[in-house]
Amino acid sequence: MVINASDGSSTTIDSRNIIRNTNYIVANSLNGSHFLDTDSNWPLRLNGANASSGNISLKQIVSITLLKKPYTLSLNASPSAGGAPAFEGSSPFFSGDVVNIHANSNLYYTFVGWTPADGIGNASAEDTNVSMTQSRDLTAQYTFTPMPNASPSNLVATAVSSSQINLTWQDNSNNETGFRIERKTGAGGTYAQVTIVGVNVSAYSNTGLTANTTYYYRVRSYGARWTSNYCDETSATTIAAPVLTSPANGATGMTQTPRLVWRPSTGALNYSVQVSTVSTFATTVINQAGVTDNFFDVAPGVLSWNTRYYWRVNAIGAAGSTSSWSTSRYFTTARSSPPAEPSGLTAVAVSSTQINLAWADNSSDETGFKIERKIGAAGTYAQIATVGAGVTTYNNTGCAASTTYYYQVRSYSAVGNSNYCAEANATTIAAPVLTSPANGATG
Repeated sequence: MVINASDGSSTTIDSRNIIRNTNYIVANSLNGSHFLDTDSNWPLRLNGANASSGNISLKQIVSITLLKKPYTLSLNASPSAGGAPAFEGSSPFFSGDVVNIHANSNLYYTFVGWTPADGIGNASAEDTNVSMTQSRDLTAQYTFTPMPNASPSNLVATAVSSSQINLTWQDNSNNETGFRIERKTGAGGTYAQVTIVGVNVSAYSNTGLTANTTYYYRVRSYGARWTSNYCDETSATTIAAPVLTSPANGATGMTQTPRLVWRPSTGALNYSVQVSTVSTFATTVINQAGVTDNFFDVAPGVLSWNTRYYWRVNAIGAAGSTSSWSTSRYFTTARSSPPAEPSGLTAVAVSSTQINLAWADNSSDETGFKIERKIGAAGTYAQIATVGAGVTTYNNTGCAASTTYYYQVRSYSAVGNSNYCAEANATTIAAPVLTSPANGATG
């Protein structure tokens, strides 16, 4: 600290030297003898073996400038002081602050010491060894080494949607003005302050973010004249809203049991699916949560024919975080149901190259029937023919001898295809092999 006198003279006491050397005494007494106001040596002497200029006297002290921060100046008033304040302003004082001493020489005070503003530490051992019995004793034996103000800790960032991350932290200080929150985009980004929150606030919701993006955060507390260290940084990644892929937007002629498909979202644990007859989704016909696949099969009996449906999906991540809803799509179901499927399919091999098919027609509104065939049980079905409405037979010619063929049939119309009937199979007859007489025999 710096002791200033009215004549412009001053002396600076290095707190580090005071820590190392207990011979330094600042007082209005010398070697235990009190000096009166009329004494030419009054009011202050700095003496000690390490004083560079011996005994230095300052008269008419007007101020004390504190060079350390932050701490409280403590003075005890003697009975004759009348309890009036000895200095102007209020604690705590900081580096560069001037503590103005009242000029009234009739006031008597004893300097007690400097106390850290955070309450950590007391007067040093040097203070307790100095006699404080005389009025106007002013001792500056105590050194305050500022402790860094406690930084916040346990910073947690949680992505709660595709555009919001919530922050929480632990407040470890009791004298902050507030907290400064900084953010950067990606590990290689640059931190910039995004907001300030007030005293004792330990949470913040960062909105307006970009989906599927990793953000890093750090927080520090601050006061009128100090700023703490940063807490450890943390990060979170916003959840991407799903992208719908099938059916195509505006699709028509859909069945009542479509499969709704979307692109998986990074970080998603499951999905929610909504289907509605209104684009606002004010009401829903399907509101299914916990879908673990990236598709959803609509169950029979839920959708109606000739109706437009809107659908959308969102993603749910860790800790219940939820993405925004996807951009919605719509589709329209067919005007009515497709024709009923045929039944009773039979296949009869009538030669080594022909199999005849027959089935029951169970519909009255079909356009015709689609006939498919595969070779062998492990083969793949392919359409080989169509027949018109009301036709219930088909002769498959040109087959290979001694070969098993499988068949399935379904009806169709402008609305769509029916389900397949149960498959049937037949094996063509092998052509006889002549053995005798030998081919071309004579005599």
